[in-house]
Amino acid sequence: MAKQRFKLGRANDSLFTRRKFFELSSLALISACTEGVREINGRGSLPPGWLSDFEAFAQDLVTTNRIPGVTLSIAQHGKVLYEKAFGYRDVEKRIAATPETVFGLGSVSKNFTAMAIMQLQDAGKLSVADPIVEWMPELGGSRFADWQGMTLHHLLSHSSGLPSDFAFLNMYTSYLRKEPDRERLGWEMDPFSMRAIDTYEELLEFLSDSDLELLAPPGRVFSYSNEGYALLEGIIERASGQEFLPYLQAEILEPLDMAHTTSTLEALARFSNLTEIYARTSVNGEMSVFHSPAWPEYGRMYGFGGLASNVRDLTKYLQVFANEGQANGQRILSSDAVTEMTKPHIKMHRGGRFYGYGFFVRPNYHGHELLSHGGGGKGTSAQIAVVPQAGITVVALANLESVPTWPLSRGAVNALSGLPLDTESEPLVAIDIDPQTLERFEGTYEAPLYHIHFYFRDGIPYLEGSNGRERPATPYAVDGVMFPSGRPVRFLTDDQGAAWAVGFRNRTLLRVD
Repeated sequence: MAKQRFKLGRANDSLFTRRKFFELSSLALISACTEGVREINGRGSLPPGWLSDFEAFAQDLVTTNRIPGVTLSIAQHGKVLYEKAFGYRDVEKRIAATPETVFGLGSVSKNFTAMAIMQLQDAGKLSVADPIVEWMPELGGSRFADWQGMTLHHLLSHSSGLPSDFAFLNMYTSYLRKEPDRERLGWEMDPFSMRAIDTYEELLEFLSDSDLELLAPPGRVFSYSNEGYALLEGIIERASGQEFLPYLQAEILEPLDMAHTTSTLEALARFSNLTEIYARTSVNGEMSVFHSPAWPEYGRMYGFGGLASNVRDLTKYLQVFANEGQANGQRILSSDAVTEMTKPHIKMHRGGRFYGYGFFVRPNYHGHELLSHGGGGKGTSAQIAVVPQAGITVVALANLESVPTWPLSRGAVNALSGLPLDTESEPLVAIDIDPQTLERFEGTYEAPLYHIHFYFRDGIPYLEGSNGRERPATPYAVDGVMFPSGRPVRFLTDDQGAAWAVGFRNRTLLRVD
């Protein structure tokens, strides 16, 4: 598939430029004291002043990144310790966000899909070891010979070998055709010339008509796949005999009393306390934020990025993982299923991170297991985090894409564990090595939505990304370099030490020269 390039569109007006972006509104604050909180650092009491320090940290993140509205919840063993809303769900009307405000979840939706698969395994209706062709015979035959070893496990853990984003723009096409801010958002392609994929059946047809090749045999390499989770949604429907949303409603949402969780489009029709959504553009070289009210959608597929919820519902949901499968007085998953979802199934491209089923897994985050998942998209930044050993859960939701809900959530975990609030899990540090050791990695690496060119000039290593800008590359490992922003690029090598791909932004990009 040809590489798509994106650039940020320009605008002549903005709601917010060169002025104070928003007023911080403290709408709900629960348990400002620390009585009854069990800390996870083993010292038996929370650090003095943790609340005021954390609030200052959170406010700085929100203000610096000009986020219209953010909601945050921190709980332990099902008890809410801290709940707060910052800013607005509707800036134009000055309507404040609240903990009940519904936001998009983006890829946090994948966790629901993984839970549904594990429930069906608990019920004996499928197994994660099932070959996907057993549930989708459309993928059988000689055309898909390389797929025959692919199982549900591989789809759940992003280790199927499917190239990342091979059909993502097609799954976005119907929405882009209706998006009035398409040019302002920087989408350069013509969606009317693209084949739209609105259902998993249409995705199967697309695969049958394509000459798609796997990155590697299933189980060998991690590469994040929205399409893989779209296929899992179809398997849930075939195994359960129900459509995806009714299944979630009956088996997850109703048992957990999650009355404000559904698809984004259903949320538009049902909920009055639904956030407006916002996007970024550039005005005279300065970033600005504007109201862009059309919610993104992925046809009639929801399990990889199409759900919406609020922090209160998600706090109930995460209790399943903090309490070995039980929540709201009911067993939602077997303890074995929780273990499988939270197991580090495949190593990712950076540091001590792995992927489970619907979770990023850090087995040793300063002495404790940390589970997390983020989600993004137009008007959406979402983050969930769980420290199972301590029963800690954190949820952060925002109405602007690519804002630091992960540092905010991680800061909450750090606050409760007595760590500096900005502590990271695996910070990258520049190392001093002979640049010539990296020359063997020179080349161009591509995936459908990403491009990396690594090269030397006058003995200095450089990186060029999808935006075409040249940046100096700094080594952080014998097989890794990073952009000045700190974003890493890891070279994946074969048995002879030659780079065949890079790991970048959770994707595997193949070498093309």
